[in-house]
Amino acid sequence: MKQQQSVRELWAYYRKYVLPMDASDVYVQEVEAAFYAGAYALMLELMETSAGTSSHKALVGRFMTLLFELERYSLPHGRTVA
Repeated sequence: MKQQQSVRELWAYYRKYVLPMDASDVYVQEVEAAFYAGAYALMLELMETSAGTSSHKALVGRFMTLLFELERYSLPHGRTVA
């Protein structure tokens, strides 16, 4: 099983493998802010969903809905989610 990563580790991976190596400091800072904002928004959504759901099936359904949405965005842009 893959070891869990912190948001900082996920950001470092994203920066290393996705951002252009010659990206300006301002660009990197803006993308980092967007990365963290997206992670925060997703965490809030998952926390709200889990707090309001007593059904494991409903919670898994919500996770899958979010995953499919991310995949629909990523694949046409030449990216992978995982």
